[in-house]
Amino acid sequence: MNKIREHKHSYSPDFGSVVSAPVDALLRELLSNPKSFSIDEQEKIIKVYTDSKVIRGFYDCLGLPISTQLDKVNTRMIPQIRNNAQFFSSIVGKATEFSNTLLTRILQRSLNESDALCNNLKNIEHFEYGESMPFDLKAEIKDAFEKFSFDTGLRGEIPIYNEFYFGDYSDIIVEMNRKGFRTHFLGNIIKNLQDHAFNGFDESSAQLSLPNNIVWWKRVLRDIFYIIFKSDKKSPANITTPKVLEKRVRISLKKDDKNEHRIILKIENNGHPFKGDVNEVFKKGIGEGDGEHIGLYSARKFLNAYGATIKMNTEPDNEEGFKVGFIINLPIL
Repeated sequence: MNKIREHKHSYSPDFGSVVSAPVDALLRELLSNPKSFSIDEQEKIIKVYTDSKVIRGFYDCLGLPISTQLDKVNTRMIPQIRNNAQFFSSIVGKATEFSNTLLTRILQRSLNESDALCNNLKNIEHFEYGESMPFDLKAEIKDAFEKFSFDTGLRGEIPIYNEFYFGDYSDIIVEMNRKGFRTHFLGNIIKNLQDHAFNGFDESSAQLSLPNNIVWWKRVLRDIFYIIFKSDKKSPANITTPKVLEKRVRISLKKDDKNEHRIILKIENNGHPFKGDVNEVFKKGIGEGDGEHIGLYSARKFLNAYGATIKMNTEPDNEEGFKVGFIINLPIL
């Protein structure tokens, strides 16, 4: 596996939010509400959608020679992303009410992140983590997982509910490349949850789902309330999130008793039980199901570069249905 392949994998969630999500949303809006767009805009949406699917194919075509990959990244992908951004900007500027009330937000998010993605793709051959800097560990983790939960709701999936147990560990500061921490570590852990732990995970497959006496309409209302109030970043006092949920991730911090300058981060989930070899999952190309299986390898490689370690735990010490967990030991300032 070459460095470009690993780097592209780590930035694939960014590619999805900048390219795939907005063009898919625009096409759906065109099909359901064509009168919202002029004839020129309708033709442009179809072209942007088609061209974006082509560069998506380039992005996934990892078996090509490195020189060919770099050429397509620089001559096709980056210009197309910038072209999309110009068009999205014109749509966002319209005083039009779309049937998909989230369309403008999806397009605006793409605009906000397109420059960063283009810069990362432009420097893809160097594959460097970048400059280290101190940052708040808890804030970065919470932001990444809450964003992930909100994104699943935008896609119409059952959201992932996060449970944070940070205790009294305030002002936990680590020093490493912040963008790398988000993409190579947190991004790959989250991608592992989506692709493996919660892939096809529903009420019928959950061993610890909502109690049987909670009827289907209560489940639906709960998910609607979650998406609405999550998007507003607030919840009314009389709305409480149930403690037992279909998809749950528990994230906790505790001090390392053996070293006061390190902290232990645990990320557990109640998804599918893991049946593989915990000693093999961090190797290249090893894993269950489809995919290239380089995410956990990339996560460990990044952590190791900063003196941190990660291991898998398939027997978490709990009775709440968290079947699989990662234990990360990090140096702190």
